[in-house]
Amino acid sequence: MSIKKLLWKLFFIIISLGAQFGITFLVYEQLNTHHFFDVMFFTAILFVVITIFFSSSGGFNMAHYKAERIYSQKSFKMERFSMNVNSFVISSVLFLIIYILLEVFVR
Repeated sequence: MSIKKLLWKLFFIIISLGAQFGITFLVYEQLNTHHFFDVMFFTAILFVVITIFFSSSGGFNMAHYKAERIYSQKSFKMERFSMNVNSFVISSVLFLIIYILLEVFVR
């Protein structure tokens, strides 16, 4: 993976994490509760489920998913230490890990 692609992926991860924290804070304010970590947990689980569903199945369009799968089997080249994961999936899992670390060390 080139440095340029890596920097773009890192940029999207940071933007996505910021959006997830923002949405969590908005939900926290709307519920008018004192349990920020509980809201963070449920939004983290929701983000993980949604991003993994849409990245693995292509959403609701199964014809697109099947065509994409056939194309990826033809063009996939396995290299050592290669990993191609959606940036939004990485950020949602990272958001869940941040929640766990905050829960353990802050609470």
